Amino acid sequence: MQQFDNQELQFPVKWNYKIIAEKEYPDFLKGICRILKTSGIEKQPLAGRESANGKYLTYKLIVTFNNREEMEELSEAIAHAPGVKFLL
Repeated sequence: MQQFDNQELQFPVKWNYKIIAEKEYPDFLKGICRILKTSGIEKQPLAGRESANGKYLTYKLIVTFNNREEMEELSEAIAHAPGVKFLL
């Protein structure tokens, strides 16, 4: 078993991401889909809610990881994609 933020994880693990993106980046979703495809993931994030002021959009993404390295690489790539404000 490995630890991730003080929680024990057993791989493979199904991981739920919540991506909060700035609405002013219209190509945000295309960039995230490119990252996923490069990582061998054919899924697309599911659109969620828009913030009350209309500045942010949320997306949900569920990915199964075989090891921690895969998880860390994808998390890092998504977190630094243009338009991403937060990755939870």
